[in-house]
Amino acid sequence: MNTEERLKLVLQQPPIKELNESDVGDKMVELITQCAVLMGFKVPELRELTLMAGKVTADLYESYPFLRLGEISICFELGAKGQFGEYFGLNWRTITKWLRGYQQCDLRYRAKLAVEAEKKALPPVSEAYNLQAENRFLQNSFRRYKESGSMERVMSVKVYQTLQERGIIHNTREEKYHAISLFERWKPAGGAWMTEEMRQSRIKTLAQEWLLKQYFDSIEELKLAG
Repeated sequence: MNTEERLKLVLQQPPIKELNESDVGDKMVELITQCAVLMGFKVPELRELTLMAGKVTADLYESYPFLRLGEISICFELGAKGQFGEYFGLNWRTITKWLRGYQQCDLRYRAKLAVEAEKKALPPVSEAYNLQAENRFLQNSFRRYKESGSMERVMSVKVYQTLQERGIIHNTREEKYHAISLFERWKPAGGAWMTEEMRQSRIKTLAQEWLLKQYFDSIEELKLAG
């Protein structure tokens, strides 16, 4: 599959503004590490790596909240190949240049036009279809947890928020505060640095995951309307 076809697929993903900031930050650590290896540069030390990833993540949410994780991955790939001009080392300035170049590149423009054209050619998706698709996602998440006992393969924040919006999970304010209190001392492993905003975002994610686990443990079957 060529890059343009891959890009058309990843444009179907949710933008990062709909994702948890700590998850995006973890992905930036992964991408920066991969790029350093593939480009023949020394992988930054943990503190430097987390600092760079944190800065890139903050810039993404400030200037490029509409991008998808898959797009950012392709952006890094193209940047490493020199598609957005020369670069001198893998650093914050280099990545900023790649993101700017990717946003303005013809490849993205063509892929967006193709995706929009395909959407216009298809009949509108019914609310019933969307509900069925969401139900499948929730049931698959519940089944994976029950089979493994682990939240690793469950998009816990998305599942929790969806069940809460649909009135299936009813956690009180006190229960939510209690869940947050369980993780209020959480810090990144190895003494890695991150902004307090990212740390608090991660604590909120852990709290929602814990609340979802409590709910899943309390039921034998996830009953959904539709």
